[in-house]
Amino acid sequence: MAARWVHQRIRERSSTSHRIAVELGALYLGFEIGGADGARRVASALAARYSFAAPGEGVERLLDAVIDASLGFVNGMPASPAFAEAAGIALTTRLKAEVCAGAATRLLTRLEARGIDPSSATETDWWFPLWRLYQALLRDMRVGVDQRRGSASASGAVTPDLVASTAAA
Repeated sequence: MAARWVHQRIRERSSTSHRIAVELGALYLGFEIGGADGARRVASALAARYSFAAPGEGVERLLDAVIDASLGFVNGMPASPAFAEAAGIALTTRLKAEVCAGAATRLLTRLEARGIDPSSATETDWWFPLWRLYQALLRDMRVGVDQRRGSASASGAVTPDLVASTAAA
């Protein structure tokens, strides 16, 4: 039901910023009502729209909006790293490797700008759900790179250098 509402509102909005605002609102509403499962359900419906999206086609702006909202940078939405983890991971499951690499780079930059050292992540840190989102972005990026090479294997270490090289490709 929420997915139908979102798609109807998206058709009514002509600009990308309006569409992103509606999609972010739907994700957050799903999170508020159904917790992480609610956000994942809405994000899965949205991910289908973005499954063939190239970088710059709106999906990056939506991922950025989810991350900004989770850090408390969006008016009307309290900081909630768990929201970013639930919505972000579900959004990235069908995205191209280049989109995941760009999102991982921007997330890492935002964490470092807040004085967070991502190499020292522990489960007690308030931002740990964002770290799990970062790891999922790297994993999804690696799977996309391996699939382009003809391998479905997600093995191999993923480093920030790999993120940068894939984002540049």
